[in-house]
Amino acid sequence: MPSARSRSRSGSRLAISTTSFRAFRVTAGQGGDVDTTCAIVGGVLGARTAPPDEWSRRCEELPDWVRP
Repeated sequence: MPSARSRSRSGSRLAISTTSFRAFRVTAGQGGDVDTTCAIVGGVLGARTAPPDEWSRRCEELPDWVRP
C-alpha cells in the first residue's frame, strides 16, 4: 500500500481527505485529551497539505477584525 506521502503527491484530494479523516478518528479514539491531540494532528496535516475542500466549505467565515 502506498504511503500517505506518495498518495498526496499524486494530487488525489480523495486520498488526502480519507487519510486526514482516518488520522482524526484514530487520534480521537485513543481518548484522553482529545481536543489537544486532534489539534496537533490537524497542525501536522495542515503543514503538509491544504484541508479537503469539503472541510473548508463547512467552516464559517472569519470576522472582519481577524482579517488583515
